[in-house]
This record gives sequence, structure tokens and C-alpha cells, in this order.
Amino acid sequence: MSSVLTWLLLLRLLGPVMSFQAYEGVPYKTVGVRTLRADVYVPVSRSGPVPAVVVVHGGMWDFGQRTDNADFARFVASNG
Repeated sequence: MSSVLTWLLLLRLLGPVMSFQAYEGVPYKTVGVRTLRADVYVPVSRSGPVPAVVVVHGGMWDFGQRTDNADFARFVASNG
């Protein structure tokens, strides 16, 4: 098991679980006839500013899709 996965599991077990609001498929730019979309997960149990984390699937615009890392993005949002 990778060390990153181990830390994520420990954070999940030891850290507070917060709720989040998901905005999936939000259009942010149109290139030609193609609309580029993003998924935005916002923690709702915090007041004031919170850090932003940008998760990129890393497919080099050749393979993969924005939803490939949805579980990780939800995990980050649910932990504030």
C-alpha cells in the first residue's frame, strides 16, 4: 500500500467528516465547439475562506476524464 493511501486512510479514520456540496459538470470555457467542464466540491460546514485544491487527472488531454479522481476530490472536500 502506498504511503499516500495510508495517510488518506488514517485521515479518514481519525479526522472529522464534514459535508460538502458537489457542483458537477460546471462549464468554465468553450474552445471551438467543445465546452470544457469542471467538478467543484465545496465544504459546507466551514465559515469563511477555505483552501482550494485543484485535482487534475493527468491524461495529457489524450486519455482519461475529469471524473477519474472524483473519490479523492470528495474525500478532500469532506475533510474541509
